Amino acid sequence: MALPNWLRLVFTYAPLVLSLDPKTAAIAGPVADGIAAAELIPGADGPTKKAAVMQIAADAVASLNDQTRVNLPPAETQAAVSSAIDTIVSVANLVQKHAEAVAPVTPAGPVSASGGGS
Repeated sequence: MALPNWLRLVFTYAPLVLSLDPKTAAIAGPVADGIAAAELIPGADGPTKKAAVMQIAADAVASLNDQTRVNLPPAETQAAVSSAIDTIVSVANLVQKHAEAVAPVTPAGPVSASGGGS
């Protein structure tokens, strides 16, 4: 099954946006996957989806801090993740909207090589 265009945009832009901040770079994978998974929650609104991703991020930070020498400050990382999620969603929405606005228009009927009708 092919991913919807919006999710493809998330997978394209999320790692880039998350890698720009040292507080989110180490958990870019789980956060990007979380955004995509949250988007598939039936009937969930934006705040519910964001809360799900924020929990995934908190779990990723706790796991990383427990299992490695990395020590991401949880509160600062959560704030950075929250901002990154908003940025990723905004960028994906903007690109999707632009793509829809410039989508090629197909003619309503056949067009002959001479430009005229039959």
